[in-house]
Amino acid sequence: MRTTSVLLLFLAACGPTASTADKSATTDTGAGAGETSGTTTSPTTATTSTPTTTGPTTNPFTDTGPEDADGDGIWDAQDNCPEDGNPGQQDVNADGIGDACDDEDKDGIPDGYDPFPFDAARPGVALGDILYAHTSGVLYTVNPAGLIIQRVGNFSGVSSVTDIAIDRWGVLYATTFTDLYVCSPDNADCWFLAPLPATNYNGMTFVPPGTLDPWDDTLVVLTEDGGWFRLDRQVPLTANLVGDLGGNWKVAGDAFSVTGQDTLAAVYKSGVAGSSLVVVDPLTGVAGATFATLPSESSLYGLAGVNNFVVAFDASGTVVAYDATTGAEVARTETPQEWWGAGVRSQ
Repeated sequence: MRTTSVLLLFLAACGPTASTADKSATTDTGAGAGETSGTTTSPTTATTSTPTTTGPTTNPFTDTGPEDADGDGIWDAQDNCPEDGNPGQQDVNADGIGDACDDEDKDGIPDGYDPFPFDAARPGVALGDILYAHTSGVLYTVNPAGLIIQRVGNFSGVSSVTDIAIDRWGVLYATTFTDLYVCSPDNADCWFLAPLPATNYNGMTFVPPGTLDPWDDTLVVLTEDGGWFRLDRQVPLTANLVGDLGGNWKVAGDAFSVTGQDTLAAVYKSGVAGSSLVVVDPLTGVAGATFATLPSESSLYGLAGVNNFVVAFDASGTVVAYDATTGAEVARTETPQEWWGAGVRSQ
């Protein structure tokens, strides 16, 4: 594990409380049947004077104004990572290449986002065209086209995983009721990172760059009562309230947000049967239009989507796929798994 700035990432956790959205069931060891498949039923122009390192004004190298390809306020000629936004210009190993671009172990994850920047074997990179879902003890991949479910492996080094979230580089984070881990998407091996600031989170997701942060993913966690919190990068971890779902909505168990699609959350109302999927404004946390209503599902602990599919995972074993444009149900399968969460790369 890196000993300097290991956790310059948005980290978060979920740990639902006892209610309709209670995930405190028996740990799944992954020994059950039916684990391999499911059945489908620009540059900026400026004209002012002296250049600074805090923001472009005029560029002495061109006649047309400053070049800031990644939009982070640092001219390309001065930027230690012009391909990716890094306004702080962090450079942990002092090699002149910003952490956002430097990749010491050549594993495809820039050092500033890699929990193990000098170990190519860890943490592994999640695929971008499939979903990941899990029970409390086992990680799976899910192809939303046909709902093909395949077992990755039992979580090792951790027990009772309550949710997962995957950043834009493919790093998969997992939480228990008390701690945060990073896990391999290849074999489900997990490594402890930090204790959680609280244990009442009911879902988490990375929000892609350009929403809460102009350059980076933002890790958001939800509380059962509808709170929408931003998790800061510093350790000890702290959660800052962004807003609230409103409308008497409570969080059933998960949310997801990817580039090019709406941010969605699985929600319910006290005394009302079933659950709903609602569109959430990631800037405020406010719930808007209802994307889909699921009258027979009451414990939607997992939610993710990719390639024009949105897939909901119920603790009863039901998995439902929806068209991301119309909200129409396109596939459904019943499985023996007790689903606890799901995740997808944010970009």
